[in-house]
Amino acid sequence: MKEGSITLSHRERMTAIVLLYGTCLTVLAPSAVGPVLPLIAKAFADVENIQLLSRMVLTMPALFMAITAPLAGILARKFGKIRIFQGAICLYAISAPAGMLASTIEELLVSRAFVGVALGASMPMAIALIGDRFPGRKRIKVMGSQAAVQEFSTVIFSLLAGIVASIGWRGPFGLYFLALPLLLLAFLYLKQPTETDYDQKSDLSNITSERVSLSAVVTAYLIGTAGMISLFLIPIHGPFMVAELLDETSTFRIAAMMSALTIAAGTSAWFYSRLREKLDTEKIFAVCFLLIAIGYYLLSRAGSYEVLIIGSMVSGFGVGFFLPNINLWVVGMGSMAQRGMLVSGLMSCIFIGQFLCPILTTPIVQQHGVPLLFRWTAGLALSISAAFIIASVARERRKTIVEEHT
Repeated sequence: MKEGSITLSHRERMTAIVLLYGTCLTVLAPSAVGPVLPLIAKAFADVENIQLLSRMVLTMPALFMAITAPLAGILARKFGKIRIFQGAICLYAISAPAGMLASTIEELLVSRAFVGVALGASMPMAIALIGDRFPGRKRIKVMGSQAAVQEFSTVIFSLLAGIVASIGWRGPFGLYFLALPLLLLAFLYLKQPTETDYDQKSDLSNITSERVSLSAVVTAYLIGTAGMISLFLIPIHGPFMVAELLDETSTFRIAAMMSALTIAAGTSAWFYSRLREKLDTEKIFAVCFLLIAIGYYLLSRAGSYEVLIIGSMVSGFGVGFFLPNINLWVVGMGSMAQRGMLVSGLMSCIFIGQFLCPILTTPIVQQHGVPLLFRWTAGLALSISAAFIIASVARERRKTIVEEHT
């Protein structure tokens, strides 16, 4: 892998492949079932509150990911990040495909809960290991690549799910068997490191720090939670927007809309490392939320399927910058020993945001409709963007004043 002067050794390339593959399982969890949510709702139409429960099939893993992630961070300090990662992939390979055997909505939700346990351990370990194994600009490059690979994988998984869904809602659960090759690769190429195996010093002054700022950690966690509540609106409510607009349940068109979102996100994530060299953390967040505000406003005014696609893509560009930016920010807050706990906390907040999204927004949709929900969220995103710009300008002004007095 190369970008300018950034070159990864063979060992680093294989490590990156395994870890990036591992993070793809997180996006496979929702993207495989997203296109069939309306079909699941129809299959269990006689169940009370099925509109909420069918949406929770998508977000149930997030609840258990939020619960599991902090525990994984604690266990990693005793058993090591790699062992936790490998064990989590084993659990995923068993529990994720089990959904196709469910005969009730309760059984389906239970299988999704175990998927959440597996992902709650594997995802933070993969992100923390990227921080451990790749210093400086290599870390920025791999972190951007991680987000891009996740998003592009979502495109493939969503389209495959849309196609396989033609045989019924159970079909897409077969995609989860893709975890089996990763299990083999994880045992072949990931070896337990020592603290001195990798250079933890960054050539970028704000990437690593031996002291952890509590206020910075709390801020990052709050942004992660709020950000994911807003970013998950399209996966949660998008399929129902398409079904209502077209007056039919077209799984392929739903998958195409999800793919438009993820293609845009993957493209922007791929260029994250270049943007990071020009803008600081706050300014990148400002760009993220501005794009999301524009995209969501377009969605709120959509009168055709084409406008839904355009709105999804615009907001997708913001999503692609958000994830590597917040991951890199938190990874750089502590040392190798602290990183597992810090990233696990962030993942827990992100997963809580995903789980809370349908719970907080479905009542709004039922009362006011999906378009108004997106319009309100667009206004909120615009306000957050402005706040980040103000924070960046204020920080630069303080820095200038300090330099003038030294």
